[in-house]
Amino acid sequence: MNKSPKCKTISFNKSLSFDRSGTNETEYSKAHNTKDELKKDLNSGYVLTDIDNGNQRALFLSKNVFIYKEEINGETHEMVIDTSKINCDEAVMGFYKNESEVREEYGEAANMIIAECYFENNT
Repeated sequence: MNKSPKCKTISFNKSLSFDRSGTNETEYSKAHNTKDELKKDLNSGYVLTDIDNGNQRALFLSKNVFIYKEEINGETHEMVIDTSKINCDEAVMGFYKNESEVREEYGEAANMIIAECYFENNT
């Protein structure tokens, strides 16, 4: 399986809010200065999830709901993902064996990882 190391750069505190302390500050600064839309998103609570792939970023809305965005060929692709309404085993295909593996590895942060996999498999 192709596990994506980018997933491990985001950490959560107990309340499931995002904490940028695990983010590489050089990468954050580099991405932060690329585009006005990206700067606006990062200032409004988005976190970078994959700087090498169109400055992919995520916004935590609730325990199950996330907004993912990235630029592909000059266009911004955006998706609202509710992990309670998707097939999580299908969502993680190509990255993990199944939903259980993700939940074991990431615990409370599993829904964000599942949403990221779904986004990457559908953009």
